[in-house]
Order: sequence, then C-alpha cells, then structure tokens
Amino acid sequence: MESAVFGVLAAALGLLLTIWGTSAIKMVGANRLPRLYELTLNYRVVLFLSGLGMAASFLFSVVPWALQRNSQIAARTHTHGRTMAGSRAEKRLRAWLV
Repeated sequence: MESAVFGVLAAALGLLLTIWGTSAIKMVGANRLPRLYELTLNYRVVLFLSGLGMAASFLFSVVPWALQRNSQIAARTHTHGRTMAGSRAEKRLRAWLV
C-alpha cells in the first residue's frame, strides 16, 4: 500500500511539473521556436505513463510480499531474530528489488 501511495504522489508531482514546464517553455521560447503554440500534453501518453507507474508500484510492492510470504524463504531468513543469508539467487533478487 505504501508503494502505491508513493507511486500516485510521484505521478501527480510529475504531471504537475510537466504542466508547469510546458507553460514555462511557451513563455521563454515564444519568439524563438516556430509552432510553439501547438505544444500540448498528449492524454494518451499521460494515461500510458500513469499505468506504467501503477504497474511499477504493484511490481515493487507485491513481489517482495509474495517472496516473504513463501514459507520456505521466511523460514530461512527469519531464524532466532536474525536475518540469514539464503541462496545466491535470493540475495541477487533482494538486492535488485531494493
């Protein structure tokens, strides 16, 4: 849930910065660039990137949860209050996700 909230906040901030940036480009380059008045946001691209952001949030929140939920991995990694190493592939996967 935390990853989804951060993903939505990041997407909203990115969209806001894009809107402000587009306005700034129009003001600064009004006399220098031809057809600058045609500069707009493409709603299809905004929707695609929003979906991509949600998918990334889902991937980076659900995959670690699913790995932790697996009883074999949980049994190996949480013994006596200490985190044990696990296999080399598990270490690489954890490092990649982090």
